[in-house]
Amino acid sequence: MFKVNIYIETDGRDKRKRYRTFSAIVEFTTRHNKAVIRKTHGTENTTGYGIMLSALAASLRILTKPCEIKIYMDCDYVSGHICDGSVYGWFASGWKTLRGEPVKNREEWREVMRLLNGHEPVFTKGDHEYKTELKTDIQNIKNQGMEYRQQTMGGDAV
Repeated sequence: MFKVNIYIETDGRDKRKRYRTFSAIVEFTTRHNKAVIRKTHGTENTTGYGIMLSALAASLRILTKPCEIKIYMDCDYVSGHICDGSVYGWFASGWKTLRGEPVKNREEWREVMRLLNGHEPVFTKGDHEYKTELKTDIQNIKNQGMEYRQQTMGGDAV
């Protein structure tokens, strides 16, 4: 199984819906021992958790084979619900919370869980080697006034 590192940064985590930006790096080694770094970024009108889910989904779309994934993201809400299995409870209850309310960002959650299928994710919180680079990318994207789009750069895929 391939080993992959995903590094994600966003421009905010509050609950207000507004234009948000993410930048992420997917790092792996091909079967020919070639080191590969792929970048993806995007901007959309969503909440802080919504942009984190979008960043994770965009990163996972790069992967084409089952992988052991170490995901560096500073969001206990997203990683916690995946790790503790809450997402499966939401699925079983028709995407309702324990209080019976509709799960927010339901489509984003469904997409992330679909993309995680077959992978072995481990979440890590805290600083990482690409933090400054990704934060700079986010600021540059915001300075350019980039409208909604997601873009991935690089060649090979796992």
